[in-house]
This record gives sequence, C-alpha cells and structure tokens, in this order.
Amino acid sequence: MLLYLLLILLFLAFYYHLYIATLISSPQIHLSPTSLRSPYTLPSELLRAYTRIFLKAIGLNLRKPARSEVAARRAKGIEITSPVVVDRVHLERYVGLIRPGRSSEIADDDVLPPFYLNAVAGFLQVLFLSHPDFPYAALGALNVRNRITVYRHLTVRECTGAEGLEAVCKLTEIRAARRGTELDQLISVFLDGVLVWDCVFTILVLGKSGASASKGPSEPESNREKEAGPASLTITHPIPLPPTTGVAYAKLAYDFNPIHIHPSTARLFGFKSNIAHGLYVAAAAAAYIPDASTLELPARYHVQFKSPVMLPSSVDVQVFDRREGDGRRWEFVVKPDFEKSKGMYNREKSRGRPLIEGWVECGEGRT
Repeated sequence: MLLYLLLILLFLAFYYHLYIATLISSPQIHLSPTSLRSPYTLPSELLRAYTRIFLKAIGLNLRKPARSEVAARRAKGIEITSPVVVDRVHLERYVGLIRPGRSSEIADDDVLPPFYLNAVAGFLQVLFLSHPDFPYAALGALNVRNRITVYRHLTVRECTGAEGLEAVCKLTEIRAARRGTELDQLISVFLDGVLVWDCVFTILVLGKSGASASKGPSEPESNREKEAGPASLTITHPIPLPPTTGVAYAKLAYDFNPIHIHPSTARLFGFKSNIAHGLYVAAAAAAYIPDASTLELPARYHVQFKSPVMLPSSVDVQVFDRREGDGRRWEFVVKPDFEKSKGMYNREKSRGRPLIEGWVECGEGRT
C-alpha cells in the first residue's frame, strides 16, 4: 500500500510539473464569475479541476455518490458558461501544428479553421468533467466521435481579442455502450449572442455502464457509400506524428489526459504508448479539404475515431470528392503508414481499416 501511494504521488508530481510549466506560457483567460465560484484565472481553476479528476480516479471522491438515476439527472443539469478568447499567437501555434511543413502565417481576413474552437473552448470540458455533480471517473476517457457545425465563417480580425465570444458546455445524452458509458457533451460558441459554432463530443468512459444510461443505439455508422455517388481521390498526404505531438496539442487545448502525454502514463490505461489527440489528427486531416473557408453553411464535420493513433508514428490522409446530385461532399480518411511507424500498428489486425474517418456535409436540410 505504501509503495502504491508513493507511485501515485510521484506520478502526480511529474504530471503537475509538466502542466504548470505549460500553463505559464498560455494565454490567461478569465472565467465568468457567474459560471464558477469566483473569477479565477484559467490556470488556477484548471489546476483545481485536474485535482478533482485525479482524486476521483483513485477513489478519493469527497462527495458521497448518489444513486445512478439521481447522478444522471444531476449530470444533465450541469451547465458551464464562460467567455472565450481568440489569441493571435495561440492561433498561429495551432495553425503551425495542424499544417506541418506549411506556413503558419495568418492574415486578418483569414477564416478560423473549423476545428480551432475545440482548442479555444476545450477547457470547458475539463471543468465540466471535474464538476462535483459529474458521476463518472473521467481520467483516461476516450473521444469516440465528434460532430462540428459551423454556422458562420469567423475571420481572424473579428475574433482576435473580441469580448463578445462566449461558450456554453452541457451534457445532452448518456448511453450504455459495450465498453462502458457514452456521453454526448455539447459545446456551443456564441458571438454577441448569436450561435456561430457548436460541437457534440461523444466520450466513452471505460468500465461498467450505469443503470441510468439509456439503451438506445449510439450515432449510426456512416452510410454514405449507399447514399452518395462515386468518390474520386483528390489528395493523399502524409502527417508525421513525432513523440512530442501529444504535449504540443495539450498546451493549446488544455487537454492533459495522461493517455496523450507520455508512454508511461498511457500504459496505466492499457495502451502500449501514448496516443495522439483525435481532434488534433482530425483537424490536420481536414486542413487538406480544398476551399474549406468557402463551404456552404451550415457546414457539418462528422468525425469517427476507429482506432487510437499511436505516438510516435506517421499516418496518411486521403481526401475524396464525392458528388451528390447537384452538390458534393468532401470525405477524408486517416490510415497508418506502416513503413514509417516502426511497429506501432499491426498490419494484419488493421486489415486496411482507417484510424479516423470523416466527412463534411454542407447546406440546410442535412444532419
């Protein structure tokens, strides 16, 4: 028992050293005093949040657990609201990360990348998952699907330092899943009170599903092969994923889940090495969609994470142009590069299946 506690303390000391060091160089974002206990700066509130997540993960939850039905009702009642800030330096770092080998310079009239607000407002997820009324142990949870909707193209000029940007995070659905419990978490971003972007995060909390979780099916797999016409391959491009990828994206998105940070911490959750943030790899893949800033609105980006993207490794992104009657739909898949990944992926087990697949649907009347 003493050795076990010592290992936990060493792990926490290493983790917090890394976390505090990275937050020092991050933009200071002040949270709304109406949404939290008091107007803490983001780093201090996130440190409290990660402390609560760690304590719950090792069984030291200070609140007496409620019955599952009561816990689910409390979780769905959580709503966190906060102003968010688009910082130009932060944006340039993000663009440089999702576009490796390409210029990270941005102009005032450039449109924000469609996945960027995940990084800007992602800290709300951490605050949500650490909330005293959230009944699940979130450490090691997996992001299995996302649906991002862009309602308006936002330019760098109108967003940088804007005071009218506000984000709201809440839980919309709890479902039983084969490997645990699936949660649908919705983050909506408003500019001067008008909805401009939102994202549904489907999170898998590993373990036995609670009795309060619905038994309904999760979001169906893509049936686009049946719905749409033939697709033509337009782009194939490699994406290198060095060992520092997880830490680099964590600095931007405040997502310091230990499965992304270091091989040793990832092994605690059953992975042979740390894995890349799925939203980072999806954003890097979607960055190859031509003329994404001119897509008809609303533009819905669907992403399904099929298998973990291991670090370090290399993957290939393929972008397809699929015709649909008078319109078109962009699709992308991310597959492992077995030759450059040094045994990180099993060629026989993968059977040619993608690690990530996604597609973009544009205009009204689509879901």
